[in-house]
Amino acid sequence: MLYAEINPDYYCVRSGDQGQWDFWCDLSHIENLDDFNVRYVEDPQNVTSDFWRENGILKFKYYELGDWRALTFARADGLLVERYGDIESDAVYISVYNDGGEPVSSVLKIEALKLGLPEAFSAVELISEENYSAEGGNISVGLSPYQCKVVKIN
Repeated sequence: MLYAEINPDYYCVRSGDQGQWDFWCDLSHIENLDDFNVRYVEDPQNVTSDFWRENGILKFKYYELGDWRALTFARADGLLVERYGDIESDAVYISVYNDGGEPVSSVLKIEALKLGLPEAFSAVELISEENYSAEGGNISVGLSPYQCKVVKIN
């Protein structure tokens, strides 16, 4: 039996309007937006809700399936942070990304206890093989513009 047969409500169309998802840009500057039949947008940050209502566009918060974790239990000022895996799978990976045009030095603050880790642990950056030791869950990181690092926590 197929999963869709077991849970048919997960596969029904609930919106009468069919159309395009947004184009990952500020749509408010596009003339004749109706020509593009945009009907959905993922978590817009740069345009007011009135714009979406006036243009009949529905807003959604999008979550990627897979092993990406919505709760990272990690943060670093000036950097984007994501977590993959968990201690049960014997691998915790933290990716940090500098999405700006200037170098960033920051402290990656990992909530070790919430991840099932000891307060002091070691980690390695997967590309450069740079080793880190974390006391209190803190790792100092520096990233060039548009650079990404992936840290595996041991």
